Amino acid sequence: MIHNFLTERLGINYPIIQAPMASATTPAMVIAASEAGALGSLGAAYMAPDEIRSAIREIRRSTKYPFQVNLFAPQKRYSLTDDEVDRATTPLRSIREELGLADRNSVPEYEDKFSDQLQILLDEEVSIIGFHFGLPDDDDLNKVKSAGALLIGCATKVSDATALEKAGVDFIIAQGFEAGGHQGTFRSEDEPSMMGLMALVPQVVDAVSIPVIAAGGLMDGRGLAAVLALGASAGQLGTVF
Repeated sequence: MIHNFLTERLGINYPIIQAPMASATTPAMVIAASEAGALGSLGAAYMAPDEIRSAIREIRRSTKYPFQVNLFAPQKRYSLTDDEVDRATTPLRSIREELGLADRNSVPEYEDKFSDQLQILLDEEVSIIGFHFGLPDDDDLNKVKSAGALLIGCATKVSDATALEKAGVDFIIAQGFEAGGHQGTFRSEDEPSMMGLMALVPQVVDAVSIPVIAAGGLMDGRGLAAVLALGASAGQLGTVF
């Protein structure tokens, strides 16, 4: 066991966070990670509210240990025409045909489920809530804080980390460009920072006064030891899980 302020606050035995990985995590993965002494994390961003409720209850039936539920903060949405979508998807048409996938030639419909998703987390009294791609508005943040949940935010550069601390999050993920799925860019209009994890972590650690979780390309104990030496309080690992 490795104990520090973060592990004590989260109630875990090791400074390891199983990355949420929306659409890839399952209740079974969360349960296994939490039972092993890490912080299991349910990536619920693409799940319907009822699915989130069912998953939370399934996890609780199988483990007494803490776990996190992660959502994507609402982002500015861009208006697209069918022609723009067609130009973007045409180069992929041969790959779709090879894989037997239907062709997409219309603007995908977007359904904003965030408010309903967040309400499920509050109703189910989830004790650790994470957000990627920035933070929700102040009203939603206040709901989370009033419920007593711990907040985890994701930063890909120092300015985002300081903004997260100012907003009152409890822990900050410093995510390098090595992240396997995507970078949690703070605002949709921003370009990804493309800063490597080993350069980003000490800069974020020096800029904020709350615990930092390092994420991006960590696959084993050597990587975890390296980010802990750079001042992080934990490592977040995704692909390896």
